[in-house]
Amino acid sequence: MQSLDTMARAMDGWISSIPRKRRASAARLAADALLVLSGVRGAFLVDYGEWSWDVEGLEGLVARVRGECECGSLRLLQLLDEGSGELLGLMIASDVALTAAGPVAPEGLSLVDARKTLAEPRTCDARLAAEQLGHIEGLRQKALALIAQDPARSSLQLTLPHRASLCTLIGWLLEFPALYVVEAGRAAGNCLGSQELLLCSCELTLTVGAGLRPGLQFLRSRSTSFAFSAPAALHGADDELLRRYLRLIETRAARHSEGDVAWSVASSTTSVELDSVAL
Repeated sequence: MQSLDTMARAMDGWISSIPRKRRASAARLAADALLVLSGVRGAFLVDYGEWSWDVEGLEGLVARVRGECECGSLRLLQLLDEGSGELLGLMIASDVALTAAGPVAPEGLSLVDARKTLAEPRTCDARLAAEQLGHIEGLRQKALALIAQDPARSSLQLTLPHRASLCTLIGWLLEFPALYVVEAGRAAGNCLGSQELLLCSCELTLTVGAGLRPGLQFLRSRSTSFAFSAPAALHGADDELLRRYLRLIETRAARHSEGDVAWSVASSTTSVELDSVAL
């Protein structure tokens, strides 16, 4: 593993190459990528601003970082609809996320049927769970085959059998303990509205000491945050499932801090009820 200092300098060089009007969003992107490079997270979803569809720009980031850090573990994932070829989403992931033991639901991982009402059981039936996990495993194996063919490949195109698989795949790559599942052919809009959800929020701040050169301004007190939810009816108001996940992130952040560069974590779990939740 390269030092955080080395990785941060690579990110700083990439940001300097970006047009000035895009540097603020590029700094956020770099902070998210640094979380993956340093091992705190396995992947992140690029879902902000024009970066959400800028394949060429993201390929430039991955290629530069891989070259300067001599790191082959960072990949851009292009998630495409199998039928139309439409780009559904972009993620940046580490090889660790892709080479995990496979999407066999470990103890504590819940697959939530997003279309069921609050009064019905929230967990997926065995058929739907097996179908969705099978889709994920198929995509994972395809990614590994592409990497084996060309280890230097920085960008992978993965086609999803149907859009309903996108939400489950993203949740699995992001390591969320509760994965939402929508069966193929069923609308996903407003699946979880008007019911109590446990919202798990996590903010990570990278603090940079005086020992690093002044040019690394984008990293100084740079924060990035993410959140996910799970139905309160599934696990109860005091949900150990979500707390266990937060402890995992806190442990990784402590493990991958060093010297003048350190991650700090602020997390919370709150109960919310929204009028509309679209997947």
